[in-house]
Amino acid sequence: MTGPGLLLLLLPDEVLALVLAVGFVAAMLGLVAWRTIFGFVALFAVATALAPVVADFVAGLDAWVQLLLLTFLGLAVLRGVLALVLGGGVADHAVGQLTYVLLTLPFRMARGLVRVAAASLRLPRG
Repeated sequence: MTGPGLLLLLLPDEVLALVLAVGFVAAMLGLVAWRTIFGFVALFAVATALAPVVADFVAGLDAWVQLLLLTFLGLAVLRGVLALVLGGGVADHAVGQLTYVLLTLPFRMARGLVRVAAASLRLPRG
């Protein structure tokens, strides 16, 4: 899914009617293709129909799975915003770097704890 499509899924339901109205006006003026507008209508319809099912499914998951899912969703939203603002290549690079940092963070923290524990257990010389 592209950046604008992902961001449009996060809009509240009250705003979707306004977005569709602006989209239809833009299509009438020839600024946007009708196929794109009908694609967004289908996307909104599917998202609205599946929202209760997805909410019940996510509510049944364990807390750690929900946190992992939220992390992936956050990275996807970040990538969508960066792709919309800066471009796809920059977004890919930035999300890749952030993912690397998030994956290595527990190991760096463990190494720091081991260093602190080793420093506190050292006997004074002399």
